Amino acid sequence: MKFWEIGEKIRQSRKSKKITQQQLADEAEISRVTLSKLERGYITEVSVAALIKILNALSQEIDIIPEDKLPTLDDLKKDAE
Repeated sequence: MKFWEIGEKIRQSRKSKKITQQQLADEAEISRVTLSKLERGYITEVSVAALIKILNALSQEIDIIPEDKLPTLDDLKKDAE
């Protein structure tokens, strides 16, 4: 996952949990505007502490996966079946 994709995943998770941007921003102690920019991929300077708070509020985590271990298209097709 590229850094700018994290925001989209955060947005999807937030919406699936029916949490507003303001609620999540308050939980992470960041501004709603900052969260909005992060979700749209326009901001890359979010502190690790804030990112951890966001992920904790959404019951999510980030896995570090080496690029050479990324799934192939065949792997993804198998997972989709």
